[in-house]
Amino acid sequence: DKIEDMVDWRINPDEFNERLKEDLCVDFIAARMDAESSEVFRAVMRVYRDKRHQATISCGTTSGSGVNPQVFTTNEVVAMLAEDSTIVQRHRQNEAREVVVKVLDSRLWGHPLLDIVKPLMVDQHDGHKYNRSYLLNFRGLTEAMQMNKIESTIALKFDRKAVRIFRLLQDQKALEVKAIKDKAMLESMKEAHKLLYSLLRANYIHLYEVPKDTTHEPKRTFYLFYINRELLLDRFRADTYESVMKIHKQHVEAERKLSNFKDDLLHQIHSGELSTEECTALENRYNGVASSLLPKMQDLELTVMELEELIAIYNFSSPAD
Repeated sequence: DKIEDMVDWRINPDEFNERLKEDLCVDFIAARMDAESSEVFRAVMRVYRDKRHQATISCGTTSGSGVNPQVFTTNEVVAMLAEDSTIVQRHRQNEAREVVVKVLDSRLWGHPLLDIVKPLMVDQHDGHKYNRSYLLNFRGLTEAMQMNKIESTIALKFDRKAVRIFRLLQDQKALEVKAIKDKAMLESMKEAHKLLYSLLRANYIHLYEVPKDTTHEPKRTFYLFYINRELLLDRFRADTYESVMKIHKQHVEAERKLSNFKDDLLHQIHSGELSTEECTALENRYNGVASSLLPKMQDLELTVMELEELIAIYNFSSPAD
């Protein structure tokens, strides 16, 4: 036997999940920043991946190692830039390093969405420029991805005003209806109540009561709206799993219908009771049914893949800073 035939292979689900998370982070940044910044961030993630592997090899677990994969230096990012990257092709080594420093200090740090990286210290001198250390804000990045997907769903299910309310409650600890109406720039209290209770029924926002006294009368109670992030993610995970189940049922039904039609067709053809013209007509009919069902089945498969990626994002856990 060949040696290749004697090797046992197994999947590495932990590594798959980590790489999926890292790749989605790269795509998330690429969709929101210029090409130069995206290249630098891609190099940052390659440094992170290498350090994560080093930490895992050294002690079997990232968290128990002395290596923090989220900490990196300017020099490490420059060294990780691909040789075919636009930055390397357009600039000499020193100039490429200046581009990396500019992106890290003025774009990834202080980004309007969040501080994607945070500078730590100037830790050493390389002869020309200081080599600053940074911390990759992985927790903030994964949470931003999750909230972005949730906001997109809210915009589709409700409207942009509902998204404004949702963002407002993300930034504020808890607010009453009047404050939400004013800060979200809604036209009336009626509109504010309608949107808030729609979001509340969907379990996208939450409510707690603060009574002024022991009577608990509505007029003597503060009603504060807020967002519990864990409950919110649980809700979206459940909704997405339900969508996958419904689509799976549609796919199974389409497969069953096509399979039954084919079995019936073969049975009639093999019975010998049909003429050549009738067999041809049945085959044409089957091809027509197949041509209408197969694209729908392919669309369902693609939708399931998109939903599975969404579930993966909702399930992301972030390494501690």
